[in-house]
Amino acid sequence: MNSLTVDRRELLENPSPRVPIVLCLDVSGSMSGAPIDELNRGVREFIESLKNDEIARSSASLAVVTFSTGANLVQNFTTIERIVDSTHISVTSGLTYLGAGVQLALDTLENQKALLKQVGTDYYQPWIVIMTDGAPEGENESIWRQAAQRCHQMEADKKLVVFPIGIGSGANLQVLGHFSSRPPLRLKGLCFSEFFQWLSQSVVRVSVSRPGSPISLPPGLDKWAQI
Repeated sequence: MNSLTVDRRELLENPSPRVPIVLCLDVSGSMSGAPIDELNRGVREFIESLKNDEIARSSASLAVVTFSTGANLVQNFTTIERIVDSTHISVTSGLTYLGAGVQLALDTLENQKALLKQVGTDYYQPWIVIMTDGAPEGENESIWRQAAQRCHQMEADKKLVVFPIGIGSGANLQVLGHFSSRPPLRLKGLCFSEFFQWLSQSVVRVSVSRPGSPISLPPGLDKWAQI
């Protein structure tokens, strides 16, 4: 049975409006050691936190894309309640194909939106979280600029919310700033856990709202971001 059949069956069994979230994560060699360990811990806590919310666990739908020298779809869209084992993200030695990662994340999102529309399942404005500890490396500049323009246009059309997050002092916030009208933020040290706790609170707020209504994000940026 292919994944499209499984996705359609899941949507029919659970018609709750979806909150599509894509994590687009840097796994280049510089993320090895403590950074990738803390990132994995944060993602696990994010999933568990949403599972503990009665509404969010059946509404939040997660996909995970990683990028180094190329991009990889680690987890296709699945509701949080159906994620049995937390996704483990591994570092691969390589460069930083940021543009390729974002393009794959957006393509995956468009495929999911098309499926939601086919089945008649409503959905909230999708989110993409872009996390990197560096800058685009090894790919043509036009690729990441095209990806950034695509994000900007979708934001302008109110079809996407983008959270650009820099990891460590080496993250190029100037480049990340091209991906959103929302200013990029730099993670405090390795406060992945605090960031994903804040993100889960944000998702819970969305899941109990009416699709299309404005959402105020929760406080607590100072716990994980350098303001």
